Amino acid sequence: MSRTRRGGMPVRFLLPFIGVIVLLVAYTAYWLYAQGQIRQSALAWIDLQRQSGYEIEHAPVRVGGYPFRFEVRIAQATVATPEAVEGWTLQTGSAVAVAMPYDFSHWIVEIPDPMTIAFDRGGEYRLASQTTRFSVRAGQGGTQRIAIEIDDLGIETLSGPPATVERVGHLRLISQLTGEDTLDTQLAAGAIALGNVALDEALVDELGTEIGLVRLELSVTHWSDLVREARTDQWVDADGRVEITESGIDWGSVAFRAEGSLTVDPAGYPDGRVSLFVLDPEALADVLVASGTVRGENENALRLLAQSAPRGERGTAVPLTLRSGGIYLGPVRIGDLQRVGG
Repeated sequence: MSRTRRGGMPVRFLLPFIGVIVLLVAYTAYWLYAQGQIRQSALAWIDLQRQSGYEIEHAPVRVGGYPFRFEVRIAQATVATPEAVEGWTLQTGSAVAVAMPYDFSHWIVEIPDPMTIAFDRGGEYRLASQTTRFSVRAGQGGTQRIAIEIDDLGIETLSGPPATVERVGHLRLISQLTGEDTLDTQLAAGAIALGNVALDEALVDELGTEIGLVRLELSVTHWSDLVREARTDQWVDADGRVEITESGIDWGSVAFRAEGSLTVDPAGYPDGRVSLFVLDPEALADVLVASGTVRGENENALRLLAQSAPRGERGTAVPLTLRSGGIYLGPVRIGDLQRVGG
């Protein structure tokens, strides 16, 4: 006969309930311990940024979310770049970072409140969006993957020069390190409304003030050599390159796709070749002429290139070359480059 408590149910029926209670108490103890560790890690990371020169102020860090997740909340945060560089000051109402109890390597950060950013060179702007969310996954070597999702971003000029962009309908970015020491990045942004920028009327007639789509896919090889000391010469010595694939823009009458490969020359200028596949090369020529980018004899050379370049299923193939500090569309120089190397 089974042993029972006097006037009660058999012990065997109580054991499952006792087991659940024991598990609940153990999990709660684990959660409280992890809560303290997460708070300490967050404060340690903030102190590390302060040691790097950043000025950071915020309300007390709070960790909640029991029992299903961990939520780190930071409110009334102000971040300013080090005084040694010309930078910015960012203010936000709150930010929330969420992780599951079984995976602290993956955090999702959401910024629900509007932000204000002021640049040292002048200009203060208010940023408000329907959604601003970051996904950060870490590995043994540090951050391995970052994803950004922004919907219906509005940019309001509070003081200083008008914002170049007033609205971004959507933005998606994924950047991750692969096992081949390559950083792969994919960016897509659309419904980009330009602000009160100094565009020639003829240019506005050709393009309009809204960019339909910007797409960028690129891979940076030998990534660790580039970021170790931020020395592009060491990166070039390691045969580092930027490989561009499936990139392009749709803006008014101009639509093209691009692919190619870039590096940095010994003088520190970007160097390489990108193939542009232009749907309407004559429209691209009109834009470059209307903007004043191409003048005089170069206009005739550009229009001849637009008419004679080989056409295919993807569009008219036009070579864009970066060399010796200049940007060339075919034989026509259309711009100058800034040094990026050291």
